[in-house]
Amino acid sequence: MKKYDNEYSESFRKYTVMTKMRVLLRLRVILKAVGLGEILTTGKVQSKQLMTGIVAALDDGGVLNEFCQIVTGKDDHDFLDEDAGVLMWIMYDFFGALYWQMPLSWRESIVKSVQDLVKVGQIAMMRSAGGMIPTTGSTASE
Repeated sequence: MKKYDNEYSESFRKYTVMTKMRVLLRLRVILKAVGLGEILTTGKVQSKQLMTGIVAALDDGGVLNEFCQIVTGKDDHDFLDEDAGVLMWIMYDFFGALYWQMPLSWRESIVKSVQDLVKVGQIAMMRSAGGMIPTTGSTASE
């Protein structure tokens, strides 16, 4: 039986990603196609836009495969044959590396968008579970 822990998760981190300008220029077409073109020019992406872009990328296996090929430099590899964890680590590593290279103001904007996205996801999960949605606060005392 497999042991599911952090070490297991790290085992899916098989590829190194690149954030060179040549890579970013190749990605520009893909990011524009899924509605995330602004992330490379202004760093400003609204949470709804981010969510729509992620869904669009996941909805089109060809886009997801091409993204992974570009950022890893493995143009002839079919990433759709990989485990989901491998693809998640590629995206995590790429956007994490890109994030730390951005100016502080861009990073702050992205953090805000991600926080908004998490809130939207929490509300959607609560609704789908039939739970109540708190209007203020995050604890019973608030």
